[in-house]
Amino acid sequence: MIELDKKRPLIHDEQFKIDCLEENYKKLKVLPLVIIFFNGLFLLQYRFAPGREVLSIFLKNYIYLFFIALVISLFFRLFLPLFHLIKETNIQEIIYLSYMFLMFIYCIALTVLDQENSLDFTAYSIGLFTLAFLLRIETWKFVSLSIAGFIIYLALYFFIMPQQLHIENVLPILMITILNVYLVFSREKTRQEMFLLKNKLQDSAIKDPLTKLYNRRYMIEFLNKQIALYKRYGTKSSVILLDIDFFKKVNDMLGHGIGDDVLKEFSDILLEEIRDTDMACRYGGEEFVLVLSDTDKERAFIIAERIRVLIENHLFASVLWTITTSIGLVDIQQNDMVEEILKEADENLYRAKESGRNKTVV
Repeated sequence: MIELDKKRPLIHDEQFKIDCLEENYKKLKVLPLVIIFFNGLFLLQYRFAPGREVLSIFLKNYIYLFFIALVISLFFRLFLPLFHLIKETNIQEIIYLSYMFLMFIYCIALTVLDQENSLDFTAYSIGLFTLAFLLRIETWKFVSLSIAGFIIYLALYFFIMPQQLHIENVLPILMITILNVYLVFSREKTRQEMFLLKNKLQDSAIKDPLTKLYNRRYMIEFLNKQIALYKRYGTKSSVILLDIDFFKKVNDMLGHGIGDDVLKEFSDILLEEIRDTDMACRYGGEEFVLVLSDTDKERAFIIAERIRVLIENHLFASVLWTITTSIGLVDIQQNDMVEEILKEADENLYRAKESGRNKTVV
């Protein structure tokens, strides 16, 4: 069983929101076209072959609703590619929800008009079902929109309909709403669990199970990207190779369990001292690699020294002596390959150890 690291959760809410927006965008490319098509047909029907609604005192209201929904959907579909280019995810979400809620209000208004001659809740059901299952939406937001829709239904009924409101005009709406809220809750819970599982599996493939740092394979991929960035934009990055001094002494004298604890504490210190744009990797055994993006050799040396001093002054649990680290540092050059960079960093690390340990060599 893969366990989730509670200190550094694998699910990123922002990425989950982006995935939801992408899914909504794909569906909203089609939905307005469907609404335009059917509302166009309804308008043509009322013009050339009207049904029983022609006898309704609300005939013009039907026509106005169809026309308004058609126009709103047409404009929304035309500008949808521009909305998709908006980088702020919250604004995108508001735009998508606003359109869907307007279409829900359109369905609510049709349902109120239908109450004149029959207890027909088809339009309300379709509107709420579309909001629930075509749009990826958090449960609390769907509940809020459902409550708002119910209030709008009551307000429109009292404002438009001449007859009094009865329980048969309300009970089906409540039942439809409760059912859809339950279905949305179940669906989103399942999707969250699937998203969590997906990220756990991805994480297990690129992270060291003990320290939760990235593994060597991912580090090489990340380093290749930094080399490509330097070749294209001149953005310098640096690589820091760290080795825990006399780590074998910890394992031999205190046991491998304490050795594992030291590795995890060491990793936590590294993570606290780097940025989100940097990368920390367990290179193998007691060796670690930091790739500092957009950081030249001079700034990287300052960071390396700060980490070295922090390690030296840190009291590792169950270890009675001072733990230190030796560091080799190198920056990315124009024609560097990953193997050359790591080899040079390893040579600098070797020099640091040969000259007394607990130091940084560039």
